[in-house]
Amino acid sequence: MKKLWMLPAFVILLAGMVFGIPYTLNIQGKLTDASGSSITVVHNITATIYTAPTGVDSIVYSRNFTVIPDTRGIYHLALQNVSVDFSGPAYIGLKVDPENNESELSPRLNVSLVPFSYRANISEDLSCTDC
Repeated sequence: MKKLWMLPAFVILLAGMVFGIPYTLNIQGKLTDASGSSITVVHNITATIYTAPTGVDSIVYSRNFTVIPDTRGIYHLALQNVSVDFSGPAYIGLKVDPENNESELSPRLNVSLVPFSYRANISEDLSCTDC
């Protein structure tokens, strides 16, 4: 009976390997006020992914978060279930306290490839001649 828990744990581990591609983008930042002092109180942040550096017609993902910065104002967001096709340009816009009609921070963050993912993209061009 004691080893019965191992089967579900093993199945979950295998599922993690099969579905191991994370569709998560991590964002870290620092909240400061106009004078540069750290903001350490809870804030709401809206993270939006666009296909253009400006404008609102190009939204492909948007989520609201409640963040609790640490004593230095550092916060972390994990954009979960991001199913955006990154074959073209992508930009992340952040809006702090959107319920107060605050403006989106400018400029938007350009999402660019990391070397590993750029190299992995080459595999799309491979073909099998002996298959």
